[in-house]
Amino acid sequence: MKVLYVPNWSKSNPYLNLLTGSLKKKGIEPAFGVMNVPFAILKSIKYNWKPNILHIHWPDPYLLRNSIIGRQQVLFNGISFISELIIARLLGIKIVWTVHELTRNDSGYKRWQIFFYRIMAKLTNKIVFHSNWARDELKKVYNYTNDSKFNVISHGNYNSVYENKVTREQARKYLNVDEHDKVFLFFGTIRPFKGINLLIENFIKLPDKKSKLFIVGSPICEETKKYAKKLEEKYSNTKNIIFFLKYIEEHKIQYFMNMADFIVLPYKHIFSSGCIMLALAFGRGIIVPSIDSIPEIIGGTQNILYDPYSENGLLNALKQALNTDSIKLGEKIFKLGLQEKYKWSYSAEQYKKIYMQCCR
Repeated sequence: MKVLYVPNWSKSNPYLNLLTGSLKKKGIEPAFGVMNVPFAILKSIKYNWKPNILHIHWPDPYLLRNSIIGRQQVLFNGISFISELIIARLLGIKIVWTVHELTRNDSGYKRWQIFFYRIMAKLTNKIVFHSNWARDELKKVYNYTNDSKFNVISHGNYNSVYENKVTREQARKYLNVDEHDKVFLFFGTIRPFKGINLLIENFIKLPDKKSKLFIVGSPICEETKKYAKKLEEKYSNTKNIIFFLKYIEEHKIQYFMNMADFIVLPYKHIFSSGCIMLALAFGRGIIVPSIDSIPEIIGGTQNILYDPYSENGLLNALKQALNTDSIKLGEKIFKLGLQEKYKWSYSAEQYKKIYMQCCR
């Protein structure tokens, strides 16, 4: 059975490589589509003739391209995208969609995304979610309730992806951090909806001035570069806030993760988060709002969850972390990531069942 995966983000995101690597062992032949060209879906099908399954993970590149100049371009992209999916169905190709987010959080065209993705949902044979909350949210936002299509498969772990050889002491020495400092880390792409400004505002209110906050990640476009630069300039004289606003090479991720006591993800909205799985892989405590799919993924593990609608919710969470043994908590977090449902072999087995159901 041949499965065509689009878009092809296998070089920048380990998710597809981990999934398809496990699927190969189960007899699935993976193929990857082309990107950033007109009619990319149909060209991908032609170059990989003929897949049994078209598996869509992130549809945004087909609807929201970097060259968008307005609503007319979005409409053209959307109509082209849906037309390609209809042609794929007419060719007898089954469509599976793994929903990583309902709309792109920083998009100004959310209504059009919902409009076209609702049509896409109707064209699919199966839809996969990484949490029950995500499934229920799609039902509500898209007003689409065909439960026979819905499947929930947990996001796989990242335990085998990134090097994890350096000790806490080595990591702190490399990044010039004192062994007694309490270190909070924001790690991931820099985007306004992730609440970085809110994190900084609350961090500077902490009574413990030996604490440090690292903001580590790469802005993904000109707008986010401006946002990141403003933050860095505003807090340039705050010595215990350190910015690394650039792409972090894979072999260096271990230094930032092992240096930190807590990973802080002050998101305003979380549909799914690979960064949470990264924290599990390195056994780091997590400070995160108790919203959306989060309680379902890490609830009950003594992580620090807070109410984002409470005026001092994040500040109190940071204060709680100051009095929490991050090493003991990290050991529990690491064990959580080893559960069967987070293994890629388990995910692959579930996906294979879905593919087989589609082709009956």
